[in-house]
Amino acid sequence: MNLIEKLSIGLSALAVLTGTAFAGVTISSPGNGAQVYSPFTLSADATKCSSQRVTSMGYSLDSSTQTTTVEGTSIEASVAASAGEHTVHVMAWGAKGASCVTDVAITVDLPAVAPVLLTNFEIDGLGSEGSATVYLDDLTVYRW
Repeated sequence: MNLIEKLSIGLSALAVLTGTAFAGVTISSPGNGAQVYSPFTLSADATKCSSQRVTSMGYSLDSSTQTTTVEGTSIEASVAASAGEHTVHVMAWGAKGASCVTDVAITVDLPAVAPVLLTNFEIDGLGSEGSATVYLDDLTVYRW
């Protein structure tokens, strides 16, 4: 085995060991660049952070100073966000104070809403007889 082959094997082994020792946050969902609807499911885990055992994790959106935290090595959360582009920050904290962060960029889309046709209905005693036009505005019913 020549010197180049030995160095290649040695560096490969070091990369594997270093990756395990310094492993950070892994975000399973959503993926980077994903298009999602609100609320979306955030799934992430971390067992090591800078060689330390992970004791808690957290997440935040964009430049928010409010971080939702959980004890343990994983997060499974339903996250609400307004339509548009966002950055999801997922953090892990080690037993001796280390912190690791992984970010993903997402785009929150508005779901398509199909129109609904209501026929033969009665609303709070207005009756179903005769004609009336009903408008729905933020789930408030008006009769004109």
